[in-house]
Amino acid sequence: MFCKWCGKQVDDDTKFCPNCGKEILKDEKEVSDEKVSSTTEEEITTQNSANQVVEPVKEEKASDNQNTETVNETKSSDNSSTSEKVDIGFAILSFFIPLVGLIIFFVKKDKEPKTAKASGICAIVGFLLGIIISFIITFLVISGGLKMSEKMVDKSLNTFDKVIEKSDDVTDYNEENKDIDVSNDWDVYEFIVNGYEIELPCSYDDLKKATGFSMKSSDENSVLSNNYYTIVNMYKNDKLALYTEILNDTGGDAKYTEGKITRVSQSKYQVSNGADKIVFPGGLTAGEEITIDKIKELFGEPTDTNEYSSDGYESLTYTYNADTSWTTTNYFEIKVVNGVIDEITLDNRNYK
Repeated sequence: MFCKWCGKQVDDDTKFCPNCGKEILKDEKEVSDEKVSSTTEEEITTQNSANQVVEPVKEEKASDNQNTETVNETKSSDNSSTSEKVDIGFAILSFFIPLVGLIIFFVKKDKEPKTAKASGICAIVGFLLGIIISFIITFLVISGGLKMSEKMVDKSLNTFDKVIEKSDDVTDYNEENKDIDVSNDWDVYEFIVNGYEIELPCSYDDLKKATGFSMKSSDENSVLSNNYYTIVNMYKNDKLALYTEILNDTGGDAKYTEGKITRVSQSKYQVSNGADKIVFPGGLTAGEEITIDKIKELFGEPTDTNEYSSDGYESLTYTYNADTSWTTTNYFEIKVVNGVIDEITLDNRNYK
């Protein structure tokens, strides 16, 4: 059967046309083709218009729903991202400062359990790692300290051994020379320091061993030409202790330390500044009071005399010379200023 309105085929028992929605009348008179056609066209147009109006609305609603869902998803994504950043920040902070991580855990364990858990774990890891690093550093420090202590102990022991050896040498030397008395004969060229008896000329090593007097390192490394002599200062404990003359008669260029000590001279100034006193012939020492009569009593009349007087300054120099030539210089000289020995010199230089 066909619908009288739209012309579509419908089932016989259908009451309303599924296409145009009108009631189907089985005994209805035929409507003119023009009317049916016109009606049909109008209904179809109306129906299509209705469908077109409804569909955009549905699409718009769907679009709105999609936009809403997109917004919600974006917000959700933003919230998730923000939450993730917070978790990482707290986790890093908890790792480096475990105490802060512990506080974060207790504060956020109810409202933000994930953040609290992450902070707690990082705090524990950071704490344990800190303990391990502390143990390693402590071990390294203790090991380094022990090695340094061992080196210091070894160095101290070596220094102590050297001091003992030197003390033994001094003791032995003193035992050998403890009963030595200085001679009144100046031309034997002997003097005494700290119980050591030394005769000129002597070697630098002998003088250094007996007295502790030494040159500066720059002088020890200096070189002297053959058959030349030079004046060199000796020191002890960084204090000027003695003037010396060194002669090189080795036959070739030689260091100062390889030459002969041919002259020694000490002044009142050196003694007053803490230098060990040298006892010269006759038992004389720089800085002691003496009279001219006493000097003559000890050594007789001098070979040469030099006197100077000015405004309360009285200087007298007595020199005792042996027979000399151009190859030798042997003398004993005493300089007295205002009744006090200002300087004493003993010289025994002989060229080969």
